[in-house]
Amino acid sequence: MHLLIKTKKTMYTVNLSKLVNSEHFFEMLWEEGITFENIYTDNPSLDLKGVKKIDCELWEFFKNNPTNWRTLIILSQLGIHDIIPHITNPQGIKIISSWSLISSLAEKIEPEIDYIHPELTKTYHISFPRDLNSFLKALKTDVNMVLPLISQELPENIYASANDEDEIQFIDKSLVEKKQCLSLLSPDKPELVLVGTWEHIEELVKLSQMLQTSESRISLYIINSWNYLFSEEFKENLKSKKLGIIINHEPTKQLKDHLAVLNKEIILLTPAYEKVTSIFPEYQFEQSDFDALWLFERILSCL
Repeated sequence: MHLLIKTKKTMYTVNLSKLVNSEHFFEMLWEEGITFENIYTDNPSLDLKGVKKIDCELWEFFKNNPTNWRTLIILSQLGIHDIIPHITNPQGIKIISSWSLISSLAEKIEPEIDYIHPELTKTYHISFPRDLNSFLKALKTDVNMVLPLISQELPENIYASANDEDEIQFIDKSLVEKKQCLSLLSPDKPELVLVGTWEHIEELVKLSQMLQTSESRISLYIINSWNYLFSEEFKENLKSKKLGIIINHEPTKQLKDHLAVLNKEIILLTPAYEKVTSIFPEYQFEQSDFDALWLFERILSCL
């Protein structure tokens, strides 16, 4: 199985976090035919017609402003769990959690630590866009969705044609688009089941190539949403005593408690990144060098 990823990222990239906090984002929504009944934000600099500021107590704001159908909420200061308790009967709501700080100094940083919360995943799909195309596609759906963004350059389109300077290695597009769960490795009677999301696609491909050389029996899956982790369909793949989950942030006791419902020995792994020396996002994405060997050895030590 071969994956097709552009490994040189100096061209055709976009910073989704910065995009959603600019007027260009709303021009793009209009061009794409994406409409919302209500648009709310806590970003004071988004002074645009049709965008309402969250400028008072949250209970008061959401009491006086509807969120029950096709509502878009863009957060640049508040956290997801600050506003979720105030939203009742959501239908087709999209909540974008943007992160305007530097995202990659030694490692990727995710502002929220508990997206894998059972109460949250019952109502919302938690989806990490892998590029601009997948982000726009998520906004067009009618499901309730939380879209966490980090301030880092992402490919504009991971399926873009490569030029002479690009190095290619990626997966068949039809498999990527259709599957809730993509299997990179699936040995019989695995000792460990590893799970990651699309934000780590390139890292997971490199990791799968290294794991194939190991005598250890390790399964490796990419899931489209954290919700899938708790589905009956995915439970059929959990045929090992240990479950490893690759996340962007350092794990907390609270997160581990949320995952206890899976009734498995949970191993939370945070990839290590090197060579990030610039504070400018356009260079951070180029310089982020995933230490696949470090994670490979860390995984084997957990067996």
